[in-house]
Amino acid sequence: MSEAAQRTTSVGIFTRAGWVTGMLHIAAGRDLGWYLDGDDRFFRLTEVQLPAEAAPREFFAMYADEALMVVPFETGEQFVPVTEGAKRKDIGCLLAEGTLFGSLDVPPDARVSDYLMSGKRFIPIRRCRTPLFELPPELAEPIEMIYLNSKKIIGVTESNPIESNQARLVNPYLEA
Repeated sequence: MSEAAQRTTSVGIFTRAGWVTGMLHIAAGRDLGWYLDGDDRFFRLTEVQLPAEAAPREFFAMYADEALMVVPFETGEQFVPVTEGAKRKDIGCLLAEGTLFGSLDVPPDARVSDYLMSGKRFIPIRRCRTPLFELPPELAEPIEMIYLNSKKIIGVTESNPIESNQARLVNPYLEA
């Protein structure tokens, strides 16, 4: 793909190694969700900051399946088009790191489980509170939009909007 046919967007990607931040290269006219759900096995990033490294790297190819979540830093990328009549459902996603709370836009006449079975590789979740205690400086909770890797989800529950979800659930098996 030529440079003229691409655009870049600034993202944070959480991995087992920590946060990787940089610029993703996406086909012009396409959105981040389209790119993440594509067939590419690797994400191509430039201007990359790797965990525990002081100097940025010019280029980094990251295995897509290693991303737990992808967070767009640019406001325009945070607003995924919503299907007309979609229902916003409050959910909790159990991850190895703890429970992530947020909202999922479910098409009309579909259940959360139906939507999850749609085969998306990265699921867009709005207004998130994560189980992660360290966030990049570009982020504050609630995070407006994240794309959660469906392969990393242990399970999902519909939840009532509970103020107490601000106090993160902690996985007792991961505590020292």
